Amino acid sequence: RVINIFPAGKRPVAVASYGTQRRITYVATANAGDGTVSLFQLSQSANGVGYALSEPSLPPLQPRYNVASPFAIHACGGFLITSSTGTTVSALRFSVPLLGPVEDYAFREIVVGPQPMSAACVDGATALVSTRGDNALSHVDLTTGAIRFRVPGVPASRGVHGIAIDQNGNAWIAGT
Repeated sequence: RVINIFPAGKRPVAVASYGTQRRITYVATANAGDGTVSLFQLSQSANGVGYALSEPSLPPLQPRYNVASPFAIHACGGFLITSSTGTTVSALRFSVPLLGPVEDYAFREIVVGPQPMSAACVDGATALVSTRGDNALSHVDLTTGAIRFRVPGVPASRGVHGIAIDQNGNAWIAGT
């Protein structure tokens, strides 16, 4: 068993990985201590034992993104980051085709409601976000940044992985 330790930002609280068509895997950490998300590119280590993380090698991807009070991070056509304070989630969207440069790159904040804590990817382009401040569930189009609809009266999930979507498309929320 090999355990590797990699430097991220201050006080990492969540991690997610996202694989691309080119078989490049990216790993991102939500760092609550300095309000950032660190992005790494994963590869097999030189000696073939374990893995190595490095800064992203394909522009316009950056090694660090500013996100206010990051709480959770989810793979969803890139990464979706919730913030435990404020009213937004941050979406880092990109694809890496078999040939050519990074496509469909966007980094944006999307207003979803007060205290977005938990989220789940629906289909790679949309996500569900649970907001603690108003006990609602938002269906978010991550490509456009639009809220497709909101469902009020859904007890908010405070967990990092408090929403699950089953094979039939039903959403299960661990609300409190």
